Amino acid sequence: MKPVSRAFVAFAAFLLCTSFARAASPEIDKALAQVPAEQRPSMEWLVTHMPAQDRDTLKADFLLQHVDTAYKAWKSAPWNATVSEAMFRDAILPYASVSEQRENWMPMLRDRCLPMVQGVNNPGQAAIRLNQQLFPVTGVKYSTARERADQSPSESMKSGLASCTGLAIMLVDACRAVGVPARFVGVPKWIERDGNHSWVEVWDGSNWRFTGAAEPTGDRLDEGWFVGAAAGQRSGKPEHAIYAVTWNDSPITFPMVFDPSRPGARAVDVTERYTHSKPASADSTAPLSKADAEKAREQFIASYASDTRKIAQEDIDKKVLEAAGARMPIWYAVYGDKPANGRSLYISMHGGGGAPPDVNDKQWDNQKKLYKPEEGVYVAPRAPTDTWDLWHQGHMDALLTRLIRDMVLVEGVNPDRVYLMGYSAGGDGVFQLAPRMADRFAAASMMAGHPNETRPDGLRNLPFSIYMGGKDAAFKRNDIAAQWKTMLDDLAAKDPGGYPHQVTIYPENGHWMDRKDAVAVPWMATHTRNTRPARIVWLQDDVTEPRFYWLMNPAPKAGQRVVARRDGQVITIEEAQGVDELHILLDDGMVDLDQPVKVVMGNATLFDGKAPRTAVTISRTLADRGDAGSVYTAEVAVKVPQAAPAGTNP
Repeated sequence: MKPVSRAFVAFAAFLLCTSFARAASPEIDKALAQVPAEQRPSMEWLVTHMPAQDRDTLKADFLLQHVDTAYKAWKSAPWNATVSEAMFRDAILPYASVSEQRENWMPMLRDRCLPMVQGVNNPGQAAIRLNQQLFPVTGVKYSTARERADQSPSESMKSGLASCTGLAIMLVDACRAVGVPARFVGVPKWIERDGNHSWVEVWDGSNWRFTGAAEPTGDRLDEGWFVGAAAGQRSGKPEHAIYAVTWNDSPITFPMVFDPSRPGARAVDVTERYTHSKPASADSTAPLSKADAEKAREQFIASYASDTRKIAQEDIDKKVLEAAGARMPIWYAVYGDKPANGRSLYISMHGGGGAPPDVNDKQWDNQKKLYKPEEGVYVAPRAPTDTWDLWHQGHMDALLTRLIRDMVLVEGVNPDRVYLMGYSAGGDGVFQLAPRMADRFAAASMMAGHPNETRPDGLRNLPFSIYMGGKDAAFKRNDIAAQWKTMLDDLAAKDPGGYPHQVTIYPENGHWMDRKDAVAVPWMATHTRNTRPARIVWLQDDVTEPRFYWLMNPAPKAGQRVVARRDGQVITIEEAQGVDELHILLDDGMVDLDQPVKVVMGNATLFDGKAPRTAVTISRTLADRGDAGSVYTAEVAVKVPQAAPAGTNP
């Protein structure tokens, strides 16, 4: 009988002291006995730290071949001197990332990937090269039709389809096969949007850097469509943290949200790297050329659509949307042929409110057949609540944003041809929602509703129509409609080019207008959304918004009022009541970003210089709404001068 080595005795003793304590399998014994001497520490570390479920299933030949190839990949890499033994063990040596099928991918991927990194002397650049070439060469692309989320490389290559999880696993393995330390990273649940996501971190010789698998961003790391969303994550709740898989000892388990039934993996919490006020790497804010910015914008939009389409389809299949803690059932019909530039979307809100659910259900049923566009998707949502203010509570902004996003992804809606309309209590909602969400719509029509406390200031760039029965005296709806006509007329006269509107009052009608108001549908259809108007009037309602067209307010409060205009390279803030800071969002369609931009307010110059195009701005402005038409490439943050108190010297 062959004597047992001291190394094996030490290994067995270690097992008895760990949470994985149990007798080693005969296959592990065999692997330890046959491993070359220089690779023995690697083998001992691997089998000591392997997931418990693998101990009785993996064969000695598998372990021996894997360790041999991984060891040679590490030792032969041009950047070997920058990769410590500890780094090798945790980020090159492991044969798996999470719960994927165990297979001997190392030799196969090494043969494929070595030619891709020939002549590269930096591990970070090697990872970039692999991300650019691996997926086109293997024919693997993102798809929700993949068999399972946590596919192994061979499973993904066989079908040519993979989820973000499968793509990340494949890129991690490809990096390891050529000696690049890499690890699987993911977020179980986004805070500001739906779903989860997986990506990859690679060691560049001095720092961990990240990239989206099959989402190359030129020759840079630390960029991706998910940067903005990741920056908003928090460790306070485990489902909102960001985790990197580790094979080192750790009390944290990676959340297997893609399949909770699968065995877990150890992890470390890396949320802080993504949520610092400054990005983890300067590269994420590095200035981009006009061409690179446009390329990045296209890539981020395509990646976002791919990653979100499944969630959108599930919403549409269920016919229920959930956001901001509320649930909104929907019904819709599609009319006419789909135009080349995408379908129109009509969001039609029912009346009722302040009534039992069955009353509001009947109002919903009536709204479904109230209007019929010649072309477009006609959606009648069912209000999430039965209160009097059923359409203008705070959750409606998030629900309508989600509805628009879903219809763009699933039904091919053109986001610049989205229209809002509503009758009675639904008209109340139009009065409230249209001014505060004007940048989401191409036009809005209010039928037989009441504005309550809202004001029309935010309608400066949104075509808005009012239809009212002259005898609709309840709550003075008819009188108030006439007052709004006067207000809109005055606003349009004082602000040339602003406040396009149409107010029609039918003298002979009461609350029911005998469908005369249906003319609103073809009227709205003549309008297309203006995402970058020359002048903006932004009044915060009791439900606040952090962004309006090309302005952002990091601290929105009810009653704040901002008026801004752009003229060539100059942005002028005409008014900023109650606001301390503003961010101006820009792109090359608005100004020449290769030339200085100036932001002024009164006699003060708040900014004068170039506004760099960055991947951070692109990804963040996409992630916060999922609206391709509202993606910007640059931004300027300015402090707003505060007026001196009366009786003081300025």
